[in-house]
Amino acid sequence: MLAAACEASKALIYHYYKDKNEILFDMLDHHVRHLNEAAQGVLENDEDDTTKLRSLVKLLMGIYVRSRDKHVVLMNEIGSLNPEQQAQLTETQSRLVHQIADLVSRLHSVTSLKGPRLRTAIGMTLLGTLNWTYTWFHEEGPISADQFADIACEIFLSGVQSPSLATLAAGLPARRRRR
Repeated sequence: MLAAACEASKALIYHYYKDKNEILFDMLDHHVRHLNEAAQGVLENDEDDTTKLRSLVKLLMGIYVRSRDKHVVLMNEIGSLNPEQQAQLTETQSRLVHQIADLVSRLHSVTSLKGPRLRTAIGMTLLGTLNWTYTWFHEEGPISADQFADIACEIFLSGVQSPSLATLAAGLPARRRRR
């Protein structure tokens, strides 16, 4: 199927890859590196940290929506790889988690956020909020990827009691009943 999709022969594919796991790893490694490189571009710009968070969350949400298939495979098939490959992907993902945690920590200059365990948990919470949208988010649904990114940012910036969150919610369409 892969050879057909690439309009290539199986022999050509296996000239570059020794087996299916190597293909899987290459695809997942490319996806994770793309996420990190895109995030790095936002994190290194001269904007203030609030703007960086908003830009980063919108960027990641956009990548997840555009690369849904790769992301689903990443979330569900990383265990199919050998331990070295899993470790490499996990390390690359961890860099992104820690960069997000550092950004959120700077935004909330509360002493309790300075500990590495809590900061990692916060970074994982924000990424988890975005990572698992593939299970429920649909582009043709009632809210856009940017609207969801705004909601997630507002929760991380001000909490669920934020007046801005109420304003965002008021702008969303009424809930449709499922049939």
